[in-house]
Amino acid sequence: MGVGTWETPLTAEAMGFKEGSQEAQDYESSINALKQAHEANNAETENALDILSKYNEAQLEGIELSDGAYNVEGMEEAEDALQDLADQTGLTKDQLVSALQGLGIIKPEIDTTSLDDVQTKGEEAQRTFNELTGKSYKFDFETTNLDTIQQQIDTIKQELGQYQTTGADGTVTYDYSQLGAQEAADMYEASIRQQQQAEYTNSAMGQYESDNSIVKATQAFMQAKNELDIQTQLASEGMANDVEGATQNATTAFQALQDLGLGDWIDLTDLQSAEDSIQGLSQEEIDVKVGADTSGAESDISNLQNLSGSVINLQVDVSGEENVQQAKEIISTIPLNTSANFSVQVDGEEDVENTVELIEAAPKNQNSVVTFTIDGDDPSKMQEILEAANAANAGGANVQIEFTGKVGKVDTSTASANQSQPVDLKGVVKDVTVEAQTDPVELTGKIKANLDTSGLHQEQVAIVGQVVQVTGNPQTPVNVNGNLQSVNT
Repeated sequence: MGVGTWETPLTAEAMGFKEGSQEAQDYESSINALKQAHEANNAETENALDILSKYNEAQLEGIELSDGAYNVEGMEEAEDALQDLADQTGLTKDQLVSALQGLGIIKPEIDTTSLDDVQTKGEEAQRTFNELTGKSYKFDFETTNLDTIQQQIDTIKQELGQYQTTGADGTVTYDYSQLGAQEAADMYEASIRQQQQAEYTNSAMGQYESDNSIVKATQAFMQAKNELDIQTQLASEGMANDVEGATQNATTAFQALQDLGLGDWIDLTDLQSAEDSIQGLSQEEIDVKVGADTSGAESDISNLQNLSGSVINLQVDVSGEENVQQAKEIISTIPLNTSANFSVQVDGEEDVENTVELIEAAPKNQNSVVTFTIDGDDPSKMQEILEAANAANAGGANVQIEFTGKVGKVDTSTASANQSQPVDLKGVVKDVTVEAQTDPVELTGKIKANLDTSGLHQEQVAIVGQVVQVTGNPQTPVNVNGNLQSVNT
């Protein structure tokens, strides 16, 4: 598959969609929608396209749009860009990815052949070659032993010479028309693919399982570089090849590593240097790069004592026990007269439990304010966090909770033990009921509810928007402007 442009996008057929199918029609519609958005020259659109040009299809896997949460660690920027384009064009994530690939915006998908396919093709070619020539080769196309594979490559290369001619300029030509030529070529290609795949799977990076964007980009480069090596070897034997396409794909994947700023981790001098450097990485080195680096945790904690009177802002990952323990140590050592703001993403019950642990670790002094900004979608889980904050405050802590995201309906009644600490709800709030609240309550945004203001006799209540009904107290003047359905005073 080639690379499309704004002027000449890849056809539906080139993208693998059957001519006239619904998929082909959807693809062409998606192309038109993106082209219209691009031609409008909107700054937000162009910024989203620029961001997505750094990624390939494999890196965008796992991202889900319109669910109010980030799905893939390290891909927040890409997800925001996809969401922006989806909002502007009305396209789904899959439609966007296909169209972006067809327009050459996102990096090409790397087409690789699995080890099972290599094994099947090699065995079939070997069986036919033996029948045609009377030979009795028994190559092991399942082994990942590099020495054995190299011996098999050297053996089949000795058969290739009878099908090759070399021109005056040194160009080698392979004659597929001769008896056994196609089968020998297939055995050779299967063997070199087996070799490249074995090098990949034998490496720490090839075995590493993670949705981290660095890992995905590095593995994609390894696969692209392997394919380039395969096509180069086929070309050197005079066989059919796609060195040009493989070079473009490998160069694009290499650029992705540069865009991620990995030059301090692997050698990005050139394609071969990058491959050698990646293959030399150990699992421990990969863990340090893409995992939680806690090497400076102790010094960070001790340095907190020098921050009295300051504001500390931290993003806390509560998905791992090691991260939670480190965060607990930091929270428990917050000095006096210090405000600390912790941003936490809560996606499941384990995250809730870990967040509760952090709240319980808050220092028991009213002069140190600890604010947790919680991003999550499950109201029941938010309730557990509110109860933990209430308990901590009752024990002498000064914990405040702020919610962001689609939290639905939250009962805040249990969080009112400290009346001087109101609870702020931010995001899409379905319902708010205020009880035993001495301070005025401010609601901002699109409100769809019945507001009972009878308990606020000393306060003026201003409601702006489409008011269906207003019931007032004669002792409290109520001014209503607009189209009214009924008024009862």
